[in-house]
Amino acid sequence: MRGEAGVMAERSSGASTVSRTSRERFAARNRARRWLALRPALIGLGLLALLGALAWVVYVSPALAARRIEVVGTRRVSAEEVRRLAEPELGRPLARADVRGIERRVGRLRPVAAVHVVRAWPHTLRVQVTERQVAAVVPDGDRYALVDRAGVRFGEVSTVPPGVPVIQAAAGQQDAAALRGALDILAALSPSILRQVRSVRANTPDDVVLRLSGDVTVRWGSAERSADKATVLAALLRQKGTVYDVSAPDAPAVRRD
Repeated sequence: MRGEAGVMAERSSGASTVSRTSRERFAARNRARRWLALRPALIGLGLLALLGALAWVVYVSPALAARRIEVVGTRRVSAEEVRRLAEPELGRPLARADVRGIERRVGRLRPVAAVHVVRAWPHTLRVQVTERQVAAVVPDGDRYALVDRAGVRFGEVSTVPPGVPVIQAAAGQQDAAALRGALDILAALSPSILRQVRSVRANTPDDVVLRLSGDVTVRWGSAERSADKATVLAALLRQKGTVYDVSAPDAPAVRRD
C-alpha cells in the first residue's frame, strides 16, 4: 500500500510540476506578446523624446547660438556697417536668426544690389553681398554720381574713374528716362567699343552722340534699334573716319573732318 501511495504521490507531484511549468511558459508567452505589442509605442515615444531634445538644442538652447558674422563681397560698402546691421541676431539660436531681416536692412544700402544670408553651422551668419557695378557717371555739381545699369545712383566721386563713360544731357533732359536711354545704348555696345566710350551726350532723346577715344564722334540718334546700330558701328569702325553716323542703321555714313 505504501508503494502504491508513493507512486500516487510522485505522480501527483509530477503533474503539479508540469502544470506549474506550463503556467510559467504561458505567462512568459503573454509577457512576450505584451512587449511586442508595446514595443512600437515605446520606440515611438523614445524617438519623440530624442526629437524633442534635438529641437530644444537647435531652437532654444544657446549651444548653437549665432556668435559670429562673416561678411563677403564688400568693396564699396563698409563690412563693419554690414556687420552692425546684422548684429541684432547675435546670441539667438542660429536656426531662429532672422536672415530675411538682415537681408532687408543690408539691402537698403545704396551700393548694394543683392544680399543673401546663410547659416554656416554651428555659430556663423554669413552675409553675402553683391554690390552695384558702375555703368557710367553723371555730373552732379562739381562731383560725379555713380550709376549702375538700372540707372540707380549709389555713390559719388570727385573724378571720373578710368574707363567709365560720362553721361551728359542738355538742360531739362537729364532725367530718369534720358539716363535709361543712354544706359541702354551703352549696354548694346560690344566690350571692345564700350572701352573706347568717353562720354554720351543726349542733346534731345532722339539726338544722342557718343564720344570715343581718339576724338571720334558717333551720331547715334535715339535708343531705338540700338542692337542693330551697335552691329553697324562695329563694321564702320574698320574704316578710317572721325564721324560715324548710325542714326539710320540701314543707311550709315562715315565722314573724315
